[in-house]
Amino acid sequence: MQMMGDAVKIDNSRGEISSNLRYYWSIDPDQLLTDLNSATNGPPETEFERGVHRFGYLLTRVMFVMFVVVLAVNMFRAKPALDSLLFALALAVGLTPELLPAIISITLAHGAQRMAKRGVIVRKLNAIENFGSMDILCTDKTGTLTEGVVILKEAIDSQGTASNDVLRFAYLNAKLQTGLNNPLDEAINSFGEKSKLDISSELKIDEIPYDFSRKRLSVIVSDTQGSRTLITKGALANVLQVCDSVQTSDGAFPLDDSRRADIDKQFRECSALATTNWWRDTSLKQSTCQSTTY
Repeated sequence: MQMMGDAVKIDNSRGEISSNLRYYWSIDPDQLLTDLNSATNGPPETEFERGVHRFGYLLTRVMFVMFVVVLAVNMFRAKPALDSLLFALALAVGLTPELLPAIISITLAHGAQRMAKRGVIVRKLNAIENFGSMDILCTDKTGTLTEGVVILKEAIDSQGTASNDVLRFAYLNAKLQTGLNNPLDEAINSFGEKSKLDISSELKIDEIPYDFSRKRLSVIVSDTQGSRTLITKGALANVLQVCDSVQTSDGAFPLDDSRRADIDKQFRECSALATTNWWRDTSLKQSTCQSTTY
């Protein structure tokens, strides 16, 4: 039996779902009413629709005021009550722009045709007013400006320089882990295969799957000499919690507060490039396995 939160090895698992289960939901009545209203009323009104409604309310008020004024004046002049009422109603009806819906539809359709000639197809005519109110429109469709695929540009160390060791460790972790492949793993695997990284000498010994408490995924590998290495990836803060040293080009140094701050700064700088270069950072930790228990 597996309970919620248990770690399961995905490729070697079979299970049965019991039908004798009872479910309980904690429902917020206000949120439920909001969701139901949104589903019932449909999408929010456009500025054009709000303008039409305001214009309709204005005409209604004008007609009501004119009806009351005309009826009061006729009654004051001692005109027959029935004739005064019919005259006031006829005047109010005459003020109603009966062709207004048709005029609006024809105008919007003409605007849609003009936009179509410029390569813009409008599905809903009511959206034309919003288009006309825009100064700059930024849009994209997957396959034009973007491909919808994560691509690994380079692997860097804690100093921000390209590192083949980091790339190799990342490739080993992504290639040998048996959890669900995410776009980052696919990008690393694709880059490693294109770079023709040879990991045939590494043998997978064990794996610690990802869970939401550790926020880390670890793979233990062994080389031809029997030396075992644990490679961990995950959220930066959670990876640094289990690190006591950092490997640089000058050797390994204790991971003190100063070096932690440098790593965090490097992480923020790389993350800031996401808006321009579409980078995504995943932290890696490499440890030699002796008697340490994870």
